[in-house]
Amino acid sequence: MARILHLGVGNFHRAHQAWYTAHAGDDWHITGVVMRNTTLFQAMRAGADIIVMVHPDYQYDPTLLPEIIHP
Repeated sequence: MARILHLGVGNFHRAHQAWYTAHAGDDWHITGVVMRNTTLFQAMRAGADIIVMVHPDYQYDPTLLPEIIHP
């Protein structure tokens, strides 16, 4: 299993890098590292890691992004 270690899992990462990783093919997984505010990490650990990407102009179909792996 190919893995990416990503420092920070904020909005930009989830809206762009996670989307491209999900569409890259193969079996890529992301392990996110949170170094500052742990609120997002706590929410993701509690099950709020289901991310649906919706383009603001609806140019693309809504996409369910894969979960970010917790170490």
